[in-house]
Amino acid sequence: MKKLFAITLVLVLALSLLTACGGGRGNGNGGNPTSANGNNAGGQSNAPGENPGGASQPAAQSGTENVKLSLDKETYAAGEKITIAVSGVTEQMVNDRAFVSIYKAGAAHDEYGQFDYLPLGAGILLLDAPEEHGAYEMRIYSEDFEYRDETLVAKVPFTIGG
Repeated sequence: MKKLFAITLVLVLALSLLTACGGGRGNGNGGNPTSANGNNAGGQSNAPGENPGGASQPAAQSGTENVKLSLDKETYAAGEKITIAVSGVTEQMVNDRAFVSIYKAGAAHDEYGQFDYLPLGAGILLLDAPEEHGAYEMRIYSEDFEYRDETLVAKVPFTIGG
């Protein structure tokens, strides 16, 4: 599993460099290849939109079909850092404040946990695993304040506990 994550990380960073240099299929506008804007990474969670300073399924919206989401492993200990790799994030998604968040498996769209906003292109984000053991999902939504099927871009299941 570590090899798969390392390969994914290398591919995400390579894609980010291609996008930043105007090559590949990206929009050529560059971006931050290693992190989001720093909002909430590893810290307290505010609801998406409250702090303005601050295995993937097919994308539902036009322009989000190249978005990819992966985690470094499938099971985490409570409170452990979860490493999240994202790629294919468009300028429109960044403008719409697209975000990645932790959800209990099967939770409603508006029942999000800790989150972070997405960087342009590709990047690596860190969130703290929930304290409660059980089944969870990491989800990407293409817009803030629009928690519905049409804005759900990707999700990956994971587990907390042994």
